[in-house]
Amino acid sequence: MSKAILFAAGYVDSSGIETYNAQFMSKMRGNGLSVGAIAPLHRMGGETAEGAEGRVLAVFEVAMPYRNVQAVIRRTERSGIPFYWIDAPTYFERTNRFGERDDAERYLFWCRAVLQALPALDMMPDLIHCQDWPSAFIPFLLENRYRSVAAYAAIRTVYTFHSIGNQGIFDQENSVYAGLSTDDLLECGLDYYEQLNFMQAGIRYADAITTVSPQYARELATEMCGMTMEQHIADRQERLYGIVNGIDHHAFDPATDRQIAANYSANDLSGKKANKTAVQEELGLPQRADVPVMLFHSAFSSEKGADMLRYGLHDLLKSDLQLIVLHAGPESCGFEEGPFMRFFTEAAQSHGPKFRFLPYDAKLKRRLFAGADMLLMPSASEPCGFEQQLAMRYGTVPIVRAVGGLADTVIPYGDNPAAATGFAFQYANEKVMLHAVRQAIGLYRSKEQWEKLIRNGMKRQYNMDDTVDAYMNVYRKLVGDRIGVAASVHGSEDNR
Repeated sequence: MSKAILFAAGYVDSSGIETYNAQFMSKMRGNGLSVGAIAPLHRMGGETAEGAEGRVLAVFEVAMPYRNVQAVIRRTERSGIPFYWIDAPTYFERTNRFGERDDAERYLFWCRAVLQALPALDMMPDLIHCQDWPSAFIPFLLENRYRSVAAYAAIRTVYTFHSIGNQGIFDQENSVYAGLSTDDLLECGLDYYEQLNFMQAGIRYADAITTVSPQYARELATEMCGMTMEQHIADRQERLYGIVNGIDHHAFDPATDRQIAANYSANDLSGKKANKTAVQEELGLPQRADVPVMLFHSAFSSEKGADMLRYGLHDLLKSDLQLIVLHAGPESCGFEEGPFMRFFTEAAQSHGPKFRFLPYDAKLKRRLFAGADMLLMPSASEPCGFEQQLAMRYGTVPIVRAVGGLADTVIPYGDNPAAATGFAFQYANEKVMLHAVRQAIGLYRSKEQWEKLIRNGMKRQYNMDDTVDAYMNVYRKLVGDRIGVAASVHGSEDNR
């Protein structure tokens, strides 16, 4: 008899569930697991939310301090996967998913509602997999409020976080919504500088903790990178797993991709050259095969290295190259966004013959990854990163800072030329970055060595199938041969 895993993920977009997690669950299902998802039913701007018309499974009340809050469980289905929605307009019919004054109360309600809803679903899970801070109190509540209930006694938990910076920190008085007093926080190990920290609860109480790359997991146990969580992470090292988020090789395949100008493979790179010419023509760049086209596509923040590019841009453009900066889209907007936008807009006007600054366009992004020769990712911090994986998949050589998932996925040319897949530099400094770029430009002039680098990258991408296998191993360590059905519980988190 198959058993269930409840997968509490943190990313829910406007279409209901973040795309990566949907692909991940589909692959879990392909491994013989019966997969489901549960998410808050967000209604924003008066629009009908996906799931709002789903079949009602149950109506129940969650006892919150000072009042009881009614919730409805609705069920829909997508591609054969059941989706369960916690419909509670009191908390989720809002202007925003995040940034509301009562976010701590809203998502502590969510954690309580998930556990209370389990008997009404089609399965009782053997394992709950929680992702990111909105779901991080589920392991604590399970251990301290439900463990004595027979149906919940054997449930195990996994807590995954994508970025150590998204911790869910709120004023301490919000602990009442978790059923805790100030003294209780201290006794439970959840005191955090007289504040309430969701992530801390997940790290301390989950049976296993995962993050999105092995190097990132190691870095977070240090004071330099741990962002106040380093001691908690160091205390749980034996339960911490770094698992690279691989990409879907079927969805991103230059040999079959119909959105690019010409198809190609590691065995025949002629289509790669055709894509470069097409991009140069589309963007009005000189159609030169002898100069590299370099792409920067990331959020405009210091964390992602946008400041290194800004400070180094003048010197960078002294080299014989063509640079394209593609905005990462509205989901990346932050307080640093405005100054970078103005800077790159003005730079495009003064460096027109060799520099383009473009608004985000998903289809254009594919064409750029296929047509560029190099991808620049000078991140100061990078939990995992998809862009360098997509770049290698499309034969675009990454130039990265050797940090987090970038260090795990890119083999630097300076360390191992025969097996190299890109270039890497150690320090978050524009001068060091420029040295790596010039090294790459120098090698670009050697066609044979450059094509070797391209082929190495195209053959060595990290596949989502490997990610699924790694998570399956974590699940088995916790529930052994009882592993069978995977369900997914989704909170919401804006930043990846």
